[in-house]
Amino acid sequence: MDMEDTLRELRSLEPLELVGLQWFEHNGTIPDYFSLTAAVSVMDTKAYHNAFRDKFADSGLPEALFLPEGVNVELEHLLRYVDIIPHRHDFFELVCVLEGGCQHTVAEQAGPLTAGDITIVPPGLSHHLTATPDCVCITIKVRTSTFDRTFSSLLQEQSLLSVYFAQNLYSPQSRSALTFHCGADAFVTEQLLYMYRQQQERRAYCDNIIEGLIAVLFSYLLQNHQESLEFSRSMTQFDRRIGEVVNYLSSHYPTATLAGTARIFYMNPSYLSASLRKATGHTFSQLVRDYRLRRAAELLRQSSLKLDDICEQVGYQDTTQFIRYFKETYGSTPHAYRKQNR
Repeated sequence: MDMEDTLRELRSLEPLELVGLQWFEHNGTIPDYFSLTAAVSVMDTKAYHNAFRDKFADSGLPEALFLPEGVNVELEHLLRYVDIIPHRHDFFELVCVLEGGCQHTVAEQAGPLTAGDITIVPPGLSHHLTATPDCVCITIKVRTSTFDRTFSSLLQEQSLLSVYFAQNLYSPQSRSALTFHCGADAFVTEQLLYMYRQQQERRAYCDNIIEGLIAVLFSYLLQNHQESLEFSRSMTQFDRRIGEVVNYLSSHYPTATLAGTARIFYMNPSYLSASLRKATGHTFSQLVRDYRLRRAAELLRQSSLKLDDICEQVGYQDTTQFIRYFKETYGSTPHAYRKQNR
């Protein structure tokens, strides 16, 4: 099936959208997803749907529930005539508008998205999408670990964008959504449609292809649309400064020390330590340890390096200490983790 066929498929109304349209024509309002699914369900009770709706809105959506095991990226068609109530989740979500538009409310700040807009919503940030009848929009769920791994290789330079991603991975108080305004960029549209078709057909290696294309899409956005960036929350000078420090640590974690980092950024070590804790909720040593352990976990999954070599690469001289920290974080020894994830 070619891209035009895929686009026609996305333009057509799915069964649940048709029920939502009937509801709208009869009642004059757009039903929320849970009321609608409770109304058409023959197995689930209304009480169950109401309970899940409360969890959806208040507690946030866990990766384990909305991303199948072993899948790091998943695409969905944004429903029309169905209200997806305000919610938050512990994964990244991309909102990609291909045609028409939608209203996007982020942390109670509303604004329109139009064709060519791609918004990145970080974990923990409440948002609410309302599609227009002519909207064609794809949403993409990305595991935090996959998002971080993809962008860490792209954002080594000190830039406003690298500061943003450093903050949104580690600073709950500073989180904001980010929008690329791509306009009529045919390459972006083709990439999105191709990923969606890969997922629909479920052919061999489709998950690998989708994950690879997400990395390509991110690189392309940085290369061609960085000047169009718009943040849902303005960044203060303090935000930028601490974001620069966190971004520095993402590249220099094997050797970074508090005193050395404070010297590079012309800060007092005590002030830097307190500022990091205030902005990210983590101490300097916790941030460095997290970077080291995440890189070590990646090496365990993707390489055959010996444990001593991995320890040396990520900055640990004491293998026993590394094993203890790794087990505290991942719940298993490095050897067991490698065996489970290879």
